[in-house]
Amino acid sequence: MSDWHPLSWQDYDLQQQPDYPDQAVLAKVCHELSGLPPLVTPAEVEALKQKLLEVQRGQRLILHAGDCSEAFSDCTADRIRRKVWLLNQLAVLLGHQTQKSVLTIGRIAGQYAKPRSAVTETRNNVSLPAFRGELVNAPEFTEAARTPDPHRMVRGYGLASLTLNYIRALSDDLVQADLLNDESIPLEVKHHPTLGKHIRQAQQSLRWVSELGAQKIVQSPSLYTSHEALLLRYESALTRQINGQWYCLSTHLPWVGMRTATPQSAHIEYLRGLANPVAIKVGPRMSPDWLVKILERLTHHHPNRTVILIHRFGAKKITQYLPKLLDVTEQHDFPVIWLCDPMHGNTQTDVHHRKYRNVADIVREIERAIQIHADRGSRLHGLHLETSADNVTECIGGVSGIRHADLNKNYTTQVDPRLTPAQAMEVIIRFAERWQQTFERQG
Repeated sequence: MSDWHPLSWQDYDLQQQPDYPDQAVLAKVCHELSGLPPLVTPAEVEALKQKLLEVQRGQRLILHAGDCSEAFSDCTADRIRRKVWLLNQLAVLLGHQTQKSVLTIGRIAGQYAKPRSAVTETRNNVSLPAFRGELVNAPEFTEAARTPDPHRMVRGYGLASLTLNYIRALSDDLVQADLLNDESIPLEVKHHPTLGKHIRQAQQSLRWVSELGAQKIVQSPSLYTSHEALLLRYESALTRQINGQWYCLSTHLPWVGMRTATPQSAHIEYLRGLANPVAIKVGPRMSPDWLVKILERLTHHHPNRTVILIHRFGAKKITQYLPKLLDVTEQHDFPVIWLCDPMHGNTQTDVHHRKYRNVADIVREIERAIQIHADRGSRLHGLHLETSADNVTECIGGVSGIRHADLNKNYTTQVDPRLTPAQAMEVIIRFAERWQQTFERQG
């Protein structure tokens, strides 16, 4: 593919990039990054591609979950372990309920950059650059903190590397761990009449499987990493040519968000040349024509490439927009995998300008997504969630009983609201229940 190279995106429509004050420093940092070891390996990427083929054949489901935006301070042994533990718990619950192997992909070890709807943020008549994630600037509302700093890319690389190393080190411990032990299940889930029943059934099944010596198969799904490939200077510096193919080696699965997913965007151009599997967020602004053009660009030189489409419409809009996209991908026979992101389209803002989500809306969008796919002869392949391993107060409702008045108790997200472990378990169980009833009945 002679018309593509890791910087060919510079000739396309470039959005959501920081305005660095010193271009010479930026160039020096990018050169430094380009000489550092990759964070993931081509062999790991190829292994993920094989598992995605199993997803397409209906042998696996995908759980794609983690923080909205990682903080540099998250890179501690305790926080990493709790995040990985939760992801594995959710995967075990999903696998037990659906009787499918689960491919677990974390929003972890690199989810440090975020797109923003406004270039600046104004407080008390003072305007400063918007916070774009810690790979770019800091969240504190000061001029020094909000000025984009290229050196943060090197720090982000280092912390992502440490996070990945510890995730790999944890894998053997997780094989032996009782992921659904009573102490690790939130009380509100354990004591809920319906959710608690599902937990007890899963615990019983795991004990039985463990006694047969097959615990590793059931309880230790491989964890792959994923983040939004937003900061293209950073991604390009970590793009390497191996055996004639170009890989993004900052993560296993790079994705492009809704704000940068247009047919002529720099971000689609960057993904176009990669050997990685790639994902695209699609929402109300994505027309069928745009989607066809994007998929044609991504698959023209990679006809067997698997593209993951993550739809995020909101419970109120999904019925209006999703059927058109399902129809057009079917008409053009694109090899896509569909995930439901029931988080972003259901974001609301309160009188204090604080974002929140309602678990009822999240579950409602999931139920509607499953039904729309089934009605169209399509298949929903998994779920994309924003979760915290902490008992945050960012999403209201659900088994946790969090109310609007509770939001200020432990609201710690840097950008968007996340589910608590209890809320995440509830959503997983509701998804699995409806998915099993709908798709397994179809055969």
